[in-house]
This record gives sequence, C-alpha cells and structure tokens, in this order.
Amino acid sequence: MTAIVWFRRDLRLHDHAALHAAMLTGDPIIPVYIVEDSLCRSTSVGDKRLHAYFSALEALSDDFAQLGGRLLIRHGNPQQVLCQLAQETGANKLFFNRDYTPDARKRDEFVSEVMSNYDVSVLACKDLVLHEPGEIMTKQRTPYVVFTPYRRVWQTLRKDVPFPQPIKWNLFDRLKELASELVPTVEAFGRKRPIGTEWEMKPFGERAARKRLQQFLDGDIYFYKEKRDMPGMNATSRLSFALNAGTLSIRTVYHSAQEVLAGARGEQVTSIEAFLTELIWREFYQQVSIRTRLNMPTCRNLKQSHGKTERTCLPAGVKGRRATRLSMPQ
Repeated sequence: MTAIVWFRRDLRLHDHAALHAAMLTGDPIIPVYIVEDSLCRSTSVGDKRLHAYFSALEALSDDFAQLGGRLLIRHGNPQQVLCQLAQETGANKLFFNRDYTPDARKRDEFVSEVMSNYDVSVLACKDLVLHEPGEIMTKQRTPYVVFTPYRRVWQTLRKDVPFPQPIKWNLFDRLKELASELVPTVEAFGRKRPIGTEWEMKPFGERAARKRLQQFLDGDIYFYKEKRDMPGMNATSRLSFALNAGTLSIRTVYHSAQEVLAGARGEQVTSIEAFLTELIWREFYQQVSIRTRLNMPTCRNLKQSHGKTERTCLPAGVKGRRATRLSMPQ
C-alpha cells in the first residue's frame, strides 16, 4: 500500500490537507510535482511570477531533502505521469488538493477517471479556500454575484482549523531510486529570468512566507485599513503570492489573524477586519470567476439591482504589486 501526493498550488509541508489525509492512512508517501506546459507556457503567467513559483518549488524540494526524502519532479501530462508512477511503485492511492479554474477542474476530472481505471483510489481535498465555490448559495440555490450578502453568510460559517504537522514522516523507501528531474528554470521555457537579489529563491518558499505572515501580524495588520492604499508605503500583507502558490494555507492565515483580532482594541479591530474582508473577497472571486469565467479588470460591476450598482474591485495595493506580477489578492 502506497500513496501518491500530487503537489500543485500547495507548495508547503505545514497545514496541507492532501498530505495530512495521506499521512493518516499510514501508507508510505510519494510526493510528486508535475511540470505542465499549460502553466509554464501560458501567456497569462508572466516571467517573474513563473520564476517565483519555481523558486517556491525548489524550496519545497529542499524541505523534503532535509527530511531525508525527495520531491519527485516529472514533466508531462499529469494522467500519463501519475499512471506510470503508480505502475512503477505499486501505489494504490492518489491525494491532491482541489483547484477551481475551469482548465484545472477538467484536468483533475480526467486524471481521477484514468487513475480509477487503474484501480487507484483518488481523494481530492479542500485546501485552497475555506469555503469552496458552490458551498455558499442564495435561498434560490444559486451562487452569489454580489459581494456584501456573500460576505455576511461567509462570516457565519464554521472554518476548518489548520492541520497539525506530522510528528513522523513515512516516506516511500525507494524515493531516491525513482526517476526525477531538476527544478525547472524560466529559461527552459524561453522566458527571461528576473534580475536582482529580491528574485533569489529564499523570499518565495514556505519558511519565508511564514516569516512574512508573522511580521505582518506583529505590526502592519494594525494599520492595514489606514495605510494599505497610501502610495510609497509598503503596508499591505504581501501574502498574495504565498496564498496563490500555496506556500501558506488560507487556514493558517485566517486563524492567525483571528487570534490577533481577539486581542485588538479600537481602530486596530477595524484594520484587522478590513484584512479579513480581503480574504473573503478572495473566495468570492473564486466563485464568480468559475460561474462567469471572468478575467477581472481593476474594477468591474458584477450586478445591478434596484437602481444601484455594487462595485467589486481588486484588493488594496494591487497597483504596487503589478510590478512583480505575482497575482492577487490581499
């Protein structure tokens, strides 16, 4: 009995739903990342963003090496790579965290069907969001398309707590014998590598993300509402990339902010609540983008009713972040 854990937008070891579920089986774990051309050659993914993602992947690979194991890296179509890996190792289980973009959903449905045909059980886990698209619906059982009523319902629902870090790692004993590639570089896909110390690997891995979160919770979160839109001030959370690439989990960020909120007073409460609202917006965006397949511009009217329009905009500080093209939100 062996379990494959397929890493995608979840490049971390802490608070990882699919990894936690696989560890609970007691089976040896095979961690794998699959390099997909659809991502690496996509015109919607800039050179800097792709470089940052590969840097986070390299950091995850190093973390597995420090555990005495290895992150397998293979290039190709996921269904072919995973089927071959299952045949090589005798793996009978596949775990991964759900993604919600139309292309990702089609890919995952196809992979699940193919793997099931090879007698490999598949478990897809909720990890990217606190509440999945379709989980929060109107009384008419349709998705919300206006943010404010969505937020009100979201705030009333119970939130999953972070998963504990494994005490003992049970990794597949032949990991180092299996074929694996090096972490890719942007140059391999005809991209330009960004220049500067800020584009080194260290700022993009899980350790850096956890450090950045703690720094934000220790200071800037108390002035978030007041200063986040001030030009020249670096007062946003700077967690956009960490949430997008999954070097931090949304559960960790949300519950950490809630702990700070419990001890806040006065205007501090307003600022922390403003940050939490941006996390809710992130999940609302996931739901709306699936329903309408929107490529959201800076500001868009989502619904007009009773003569009034509720405008939904990209979160604060996005203009400053466009220089690095690392994606929203925060």
